[in-house]
Amino acid sequence: MKYRSGVKTAARHIHLRRAEGAGAAEVGAFLFRPGKLPRYEYPLLDAWRRAHYEQGAVAELPFTVVEGFAARHGMKREASLKRAAPRMTRLERLRTLEQRVVSDALAAAFVVPHPEDYRLLHASLVEDLYGEGCGGSVPPGSRNSSRATYDESLRGAPLSQETSVTRGSHSGNGRETAPCQAARHRPLHPQRMASVTFKAEYIWIDGTEPTAKLRSKTKIMDGTPSGEVADLPIWGFDGSSTNQAEGHASDRVLKPVFTCPDPIRGGDDLLVLCEVFNIDMTPHESNTRAALRPVAEQFAGQAPIFGIEQEYTFFDGHRPLGFPEGGFPAAQGGYYCGVGADEIFGREIVEKHLDNCLAAGLGISGINAEVMPGQWEFQVGPLSPLEVSDQLWVARWLLYRTAEDFNVSATLDPKPVKGDWNGAGAHTNFSTKAMREGYEAIITACESLGEGSKPLDHVKNYGAGIDDRLTGLHETAPWNEYSYGVSNRGASVRIPWQVEQDQKGYIEDRRPNANVDPYVVTRLIVDTCCTALEKADQA
Repeated sequence: MKYRSGVKTAARHIHLRRAEGAGAAEVGAFLFRPGKLPRYEYPLLDAWRRAHYEQGAVAELPFTVVEGFAARHGMKREASLKRAAPRMTRLERLRTLEQRVVSDALAAAFVVPHPEDYRLLHASLVEDLYGEGCGGSVPPGSRNSSRATYDESLRGAPLSQETSVTRGSHSGNGRETAPCQAARHRPLHPQRMASVTFKAEYIWIDGTEPTAKLRSKTKIMDGTPSGEVADLPIWGFDGSSTNQAEGHASDRVLKPVFTCPDPIRGGDDLLVLCEVFNIDMTPHESNTRAALRPVAEQFAGQAPIFGIEQEYTFFDGHRPLGFPEGGFPAAQGGYYCGVGADEIFGREIVEKHLDNCLAAGLGISGINAEVMPGQWEFQVGPLSPLEVSDQLWVARWLLYRTAEDFNVSATLDPKPVKGDWNGAGAHTNFSTKAMREGYEAIITACESLGEGSKPLDHVKNYGAGIDDRLTGLHETAPWNEYSYGVSNRGASVRIPWQVEQDQKGYIEDRRPNANVDPYVVTRLIVDTCCTALEKADQA
């Protein structure tokens, strides 16, 4: 009787008409002993019971009840509201149009989609509905056993310690209230109270010249990720802010092409690498991946694979990490693969980046400190042309993002410090099935890279500032000369000594800069070498 007025208001709110006879008894059981009856004769009440486990029953419920159950079953809000529209009152339609959902605490007691959701209710209401206590275990036959019966009817199993109930004390009678307070502040049931979402970090290469930058933004998505890139939607962005459009027609399209777990955020969140398209779904002129795709497909039968050695340099402000303020460290030599605080700088960032790449499932095959202080390298591969390129771009993004947390920047500048210091490259190791089986194909590939205009065709696309790095010094060949040799790090292309010994293996193109676009370098090498191998009947 205490809540008679509120019950009447709530009944009207959920479209519940007055029941007569046996129906009245059902309403009483529904309000005060839910779970007592295995089913209800009253259609609306039985639809509510079935909606706990049957998605189709949600369509039989009124609008004020639908949303909680729709979230539970993973139904789209728009779809569930459309199905509920014929049963909406005029005021409910108005509230929907205004994007406001009315919540009624008392009505919630009758329509919450899961027993754990009763924790949302005012404590006194829970206590009056289910007894004085609200935390602990349920003594058999106690007044609180109705709550236990209700839980058991929905779950089909005994109550767990987390959700069980015991006789406690009413907060209004001056007795001990600790059990109620403890239950009141437990976390809500995570999957029933809100729809499941995950974060997808959409990453793309912009149109900055001469060296493109990485951009990214976050999309919140419903459900749980399938792990399939085809299930991720296209998205848009402002190309006028990324050097990929003008302001009067600035929309550009992001199309997912590669995805992996997001090791920064964790959980179900994803990193999503995208190609950039125009709004007519033609590849944008900055989309170099689109040019690699047909070449990789054309020569897929030769099974080309790559391993790319990505060098980079950490900067603390305007100086390389490890360089003293206003001066220079000891000459290079002791830093390469070094150990100790006097020779190694930034290892904690490098290790974290490595862990992040491994957690993302990238094909990282190693790391090492390089010749200059604050200079490091990681290797990606061996992988196919598209795979190595996609994963190198994502590994670069993770490098920048990881260093960001340490307030340090990472640069792919090919000559970060002028003078007698090594530059930073992206030595590109390459082989085909024929090269991995015989030495003649190795020589054919090396010769093809030096034919006609090929040396300059390649070098001019191997990264901006290549003439600053390829000087003939610091383990480089001159940018305008082509050479190859066994175990020669001063050559354009090196044949490792064990390859000559084994008479099979791979070659290393030492010319690409650290800032090279992997889609470009893999396309050029595959096209040049695989074409030559075909002509020589060595494919």
